[in-house]
Amino acid sequence: MSTPPVIRDPEVYLVSKQTVVQDELNRFLQNEAFAWDYSNRLSWPAELIVETAGRLCYLSFGAGRSTLEEYIRNILDSRHGSVMEHAVWGFIFTGISRSLTHELVRHRAGMAYSQLSQRYVDESRAKFVLPPAIQGHPEEEEQWLREVADDMANYIARVERMMAWPEFQVIKSRTERRKMVREAARANLPNATETMIFVTGNARAWRNIIELRVSGHAEAEIRRLQYKVSTALRREAPHIFGDYEFVPLPDGTFEAQTPNMKV
Repeated sequence: MSTPPVIRDPEVYLVSKQTVVQDELNRFLQNEAFAWDYSNRLSWPAELIVETAGRLCYLSFGAGRSTLEEYIRNILDSRHGSVMEHAVWGFIFTGISRSLTHELVRHRAGMAYSQLSQRYVDESRAKFVLPPAIQGHPEEEEQWLREVADDMANYIARVERMMAWPEFQVIKSRTERRKMVREAARANLPNATETMIFVTGNARAWRNIIELRVSGHAEAEIRRLQYKVSTALRREAPHIFGDYEFVPLPDGTFEAQTPNMKV
């Protein structure tokens, strides 16, 4: 029995983010006779979008709080979180388990998900995510490897048997037969089976996830993933996400702390 591939750490890919359509923003400012020089904000387009939304609420273009940092700080201090819903980023996550995505997709408001389908994708060469608590314990790792190898063998055997069933031969579409077989056989696969998911969320939703999942109370695997997401978001929008402090935990992960909870 061959040993299935094992993954120890997730991968995070930032694949989509916003840009500012300057011609249209300028046209709006001109038509409404607002004088606002936002040129020094263009390095942070998502944050410029948030500031634009906030200034629209009070028609404060060109007035008060002259810097982007000051403006975003006031949003955080005043808990004016709704304007943060206009800033959006999309990630692809790989090297994560089905167990993790069962938790991740519970976050619905401001989030969108597209996940690998086990009905259409052949999982006979799937990888498995080694739970963080087991990592570093050789005997437990070996036992876990034997168990997932058995799970994979059972999956492959069930697919082969069911594909040969006479009642499935009357189904002309081989794609349809495979889909029906895989949806039954995937019941043999553990929650540790690797999956991939495209996740898009707005700044307010990402802040909520960071506060709930980069926490000592969260499951270790999702905590590791969301810490990577938070570091990527801090690079993209340092004024929106820069108020988080990451405190080391005994297992080598981190906990996010901020004075601006639930913005």
